[in-house]
Amino acid sequence: MEKTIVFITGVSSGIGRGLVHRFLKEESFLVCGISRKELDIAELTREQRDRFLYIPCDVRQKESVRHAVDQCVRHFGSIDMLIANAGIGYSTPGFDYNSKIIEDIMQTNVMGAVYAIESVLPFMIRRKKGQIVGISSLAAYRGLPWTGGYCASKAALSALLESLRLDLNPYHISVTTIHPGYIKTPLTARNRYPMPFLLDTDEGVQRVYQAIRKKKKNYSFPWPLFFLLKLSQWLPSGVYDFFMSGKRPLKN
Repeated sequence: MEKTIVFITGVSSGIGRGLVHRFLKEESFLVCGISRKELDIAELTREQRDRFLYIPCDVRQKESVRHAVDQCVRHFGSIDMLIANAGIGYSTPGFDYNSKIIEDIMQTNVMGAVYAIESVLPFMIRRKKGQIVGISSLAAYRGLPWTGGYCASKAALSALLESLRLDLNPYHISVTTIHPGYIKTPLTARNRYPMPFLLDTDEGVQRVYQAIRKKKKNYSFPWPLFFLLKLSQWLPSGVYDFFMSGKRPLKN
């Protein structure tokens, strides 16, 4: 059976780490994972380690990403699926505006995905097959208090992926955009406020995995939080401001 080579960014923890383990449960997958922090592979079996390649990489650096992709191709022969997962989130309140923080968020969440997509697309276009997956966020749907940088980065990623889906359709390359809500990860562990419909890491990873395997064009979850955010898009700006102004940040 021909094996599927999966290239995942941001694998040291959270969703990325979970996806590495989830894909390696199936013998039909070879996984290449990249991140700045080392991934603990002690939990992997010897057989799984033979199907996994870890490459230290900074997704904010174009040449670092390109080098990682080249290493993966040399090792496995090709790349069939890209999962652009690497992401960060910090508070960016308007009363303490800091362009450096927003620049760091954009460089990781947006340009990190751009560099990865640019590096893998030539292989996919040449073969006229492949799948690109982007891990966005429900925060992409509206500008939320204290989190302008994070919301903007996820909105940009979602728009980018939607355009790519249209452009790459003639090449039989599918594009999947995932919009998760709150999942127990190191990113959300810093939060000191209620997180509605918070999902365990394993459940969140399983939902993401299933959406990827089904090649969904868009997948947003959990449904109740997604519904509320979609509904808010229909609210007049004045009404939205009344309900949301002064609320606690969604990211620290």
